[in-house]
Parts: sequence; C-alpha cells; structure tokens
Amino acid sequence: MIKTIFSDLGNVLIFVKNVNAGVDTSKYGFFKRKLIRYKIRSYEKGRMPTEEFYTWYAKKTGQTIDLTKLDERFEKVFSLNEKMADLLLKLKKDYRIVALSNTNKANYEFITKSMT
Repeated sequence: MIKTIFSDLGNVLIFVKNVNAGVDTSKYGFFKRKLIRYKIRSYEKGRMPTEEFYTWYAKKTGQTIDLTKLDERFEKVFSLNEKMADLLLKLKKDYRIVALSNTNKANYEFITKSMT
C-alpha cells in the first residue's frame, strides 16, 4: 500500500525559469561563458556554497555584487505551480507528501520562507 508520495520541487511544484543568476555572459568568449554557466549551475544545484560562488564570481568576472542582491537574482526565478500545489494538498489528506530538490542554501531558505 502506498503511504508516501515523493515530488521534486523544480519544475514540478515550483516553476523555475532558466537563468544565469542575472549574469550577462554575452560579453565573454565562448569558453568563459561556458565556465561561468557551469559554475552558476553548480551553485543552483547546491554543489557550491553561496560564499564560494560569490568569491569565484567576483574574481572571474571582475564584478562584485552584494550577497543579498545575488540571492534576490535567484529568488525572482520561482513561481508556484498552482495545479500541482492543489493536487498535493488534496493528496496530503491520505498520504505523506515529501518534496525533494537539489538546490542551494539561499534558494532553500527562500522557498521554505515563502511556503510557510
């Protein structure tokens, strides 16, 4: 008998726009753009702490931004999938619901704060 339903967050319960953390990579050459996008994806997936990403970002691009502004760039990419949220709320009456995600600390804190 099924007792628990697992759901991914990204693009299932929460829509996530494809972004580059607000970083304009068009001014860089092909390989630098690829490296920057790879690091951004690593950060988005929680494979790199915010402080480490920020330090790397500032060093590689020569640009600095306030850490709170960096988090805001990521926060703007989320929107709730209302149909899925409604479905999970209905299922919650009869099942344990578990949401999983591979994300960074800043996004996790934003999402949990927004959902409470």
